[in-house]
Amino acid sequence: LLKNAITFTKWYLPAQAAMGLMNTFTRGLGNAVAAQRTFKVLEAVFQGTEQDAKRLATQTLLLASANGRSADEAAEAAVKWARLGLTRTQVLLGLETSLRAANVAEISTAEATEYLTATYKSFGLTIADLPSVLDYLNALSNRYNVTNKDLFEGISRTASVARQAGLEFESLAG
Repeated sequence: LLKNAITFTKWYLPAQAAMGLMNTFTRGLGNAVAAQRTFKVLEAVFQGTEQDAKRLATQTLLLASANGRSADEAAEAAVKWARLGLTRTQVLLGLETSLRAANVAEISTAEATEYLTATYKSFGLTIADLPSVLDYLNALSNRYNVTNKDLFEGISRTASVARQAGLEFESLAG
């Protein structure tokens, strides 16, 4: 019995190591394929030139890496910004703000993008206004007993009605 247990262990441990490596490789390959698919969607949705679309994809990867987010997550957010008919520079600024908002509010990049696009559309802001919107919400969160996520949710739910009532963004957030 002891001899069989030793033989089993000799075969089992290397087999598990090999299986672990194969699973890691397969998972990494699957993530790369998913990201590549999303980048193809980004190139199809983006209204600029093919060269601009490729530069956008490259810069999206750099922003994802710089903000500690996955390439797929960043590419999906970039697609949402590109669907608004923005230029490459505007898409990148919107994406960068989404990635920062996701990190600050501890939410997914998709959620952050939803909240920011809702604010952007409802209040007729420019893409260049979005970083200051995030800074303002973060300052409110630091000053009062409220999270960035709660502020984002509240504003996204009430923004269109507040705008129709004549409220500006700062008034609603306050």
